[in-house]
Amino acid sequence: MAKKMTPMHAKRLAHLAIFLATVKPKKFDLSAWAEHDGVIDEGDKKVLGIDQALRHKTDCKITPTADQLAHTCGTTACALGWAGSLPEFQKEGLQLVIPVRKICAPDNTHTEILWAHVKYKSAGKRPMKDFKAGEAFFGLTSEQSLYLFDPIYYDRRYPLPVDVTDRIEEMLRDEGYKALANKVAKCPRYRPWKNQYGRGLSLR
Repeated sequence: MAKKMTPMHAKRLAHLAIFLATVKPKKFDLSAWAEHDGVIDEGDKKVLGIDQALRHKTDCKITPTADQLAHTCGTTACALGWAGSLPEFQKEGLQLVIPVRKICAPDNTHTEILWAHVKYKSAGKRPMKDFKAGEAFFGLTSEQSLYLFDPIYYDRRYPLPVDVTDRIEEMLRDEGYKALANKVAKCPRYRPWKNQYGRGLSLR
């Protein structure tokens, strides 16, 4: 039996859609909950809170906020990863969790981000991970969760944040939340376009 999206779930989805429309494509990768390209420098360690976490133990976990992710170089997150970094969603139990490992080499020390995932813990219930977390937090069926958050369900090889925003708008309409869908439709968003040099991006 299909789940029925509640008004609370619909508001959460609309909030995520409007937020994703502000995410720069270079900070977005739908194929990984979160990842960092290359060695994490000292500035990024400080921004993400890794330095403080590593003072307590070598293997640790961080739960970065959207602001922290946005102000690091080379760090990307998927749609559900970004959702788990929003402070308002974190307060409601959805979190992006990034295990961190310190690697010591003969000539230097660097840090790796490994096996990030998204988890959702609601009162009195078992924690859920990844697509199941998205399903529970946003009131989706398993098919809807995959349709929004799994890159293999998109036509574009590397989906953009706006692709997820468009799908959320469509889903809200299908579920009968026209006012929220209209609000999402009006938000500014990055759109692909062509110019004399090839592909580009513009803010609509």
